[in-house]
Amino acid sequence: MRQVLIQSLSAALLTGATLAQTTTACLPIGTNGALGCQSTSAPTLTNGVVATGTIDYSYDAATSQLTVRVTNTSPVVANEDNPVITQIAFSFPFQTVSGATLLSQTAPAGSTPNFGLQFRPNQTLPLGCFGCFNVILSVPGVAGGIGNDQATQFASPIVVLGRTEFVLQLRGPGVAGLTADAISQVLSGGGVYDVAAGFEFLGGGVGGVERGFVSSGDPCCPNPATVTGLGTGCAPSQFTIPTLTSIGAPFVGGPVGVDVSSPSTPSTAGLLISGFSSRFDPIFNLPLPINLAQYGIPGCSLYASNEFVVPITTDANGDASYSVNIPGFAKWCGRDIIFQAFFVAGGGVLSSAGLEQILGS
Repeated sequence: MRQVLIQSLSAALLTGATLAQTTTACLPIGTNGALGCQSTSAPTLTNGVVATGTIDYSYDAATSQLTVRVTNTSPVVANEDNPVITQIAFSFPFQTVSGATLLSQTAPAGSTPNFGLQFRPNQTLPLGCFGCFNVILSVPGVAGGIGNDQATQFASPIVVLGRTEFVLQLRGPGVAGLTADAISQVLSGGGVYDVAAGFEFLGGGVGGVERGFVSSGDPCCPNPATVTGLGTGCAPSQFTIPTLTSIGAPFVGGPVGVDVSSPSTPSTAGLLISGFSSRFDPIFNLPLPINLAQYGIPGCSLYASNEFVVPITTDANGDASYSVNIPGFAKWCGRDIIFQAFFVAGGGVLSSAGLEQILGS
């Protein structure tokens, strides 16, 4: 019956979930491949402070309203003025939006943002060295901006501290079919610049106020990346149960995978199962976990839906590794990927516990 299990483990790709009426997307500013106008390699402001932030989009196609949430995550450095965000720029897909109105702007603790909206249907609003955009939210002059609520030292006036929310009413021929993902993926300058969003920061430091333009990098997720063990592994009494360890945090736009440790099966071929669910297996058509005793493997359970099965071979120490690059698209945010390893040795089956990785940032 063990052959039934092995033969049943075949690769199958699940179709993506149907998009809801309201969609969300997120971009990091200043990390994961971002650039700064003042540097060709890193978005660094005075005295080494790296200005960072996030921009989250939430779009409701039923009302054609776009909610933009901006957070200043610039690190707090002792005796260093923390940068504040004074301009926010992004774009809409070509010929989808012909008009935009700023309905509201709010921030925590009762503080009042003072940003103005510039909108042009074509990408003709410049931001630093990052080309031109459709939308720029900015504070007039150098009146201040959005600060990190963990910081206490600033070189310029502060409008608000903490996550700031802007609500825009959109109009145009393509607003009914618009999504947050589509907005987060539009490159500036008609794609001439590999930048989907950008912030202007006012920095400080010993030399005084400095302007820095910092770009977006790979998409981020509203949720953090998490790794969780599922169940328990199994092995005959004379063997050691294999274990799985995540290869770093499971980030969208990066490699996701596991290191396998199976000291009892050195230089041995096995199977690494992975899938998108820890609750239901589409191959067996059964809820998870599945007690494998019915397949002739007593004491073992299946924790990962087996859409994908990859052969792995351990080295002389019983170690193996496997990873796959996750596309840099926000639609992968929050997806589960569950791994589980199986080996056959001494007439018995060895299995790791399941390892669930939820993609985030």
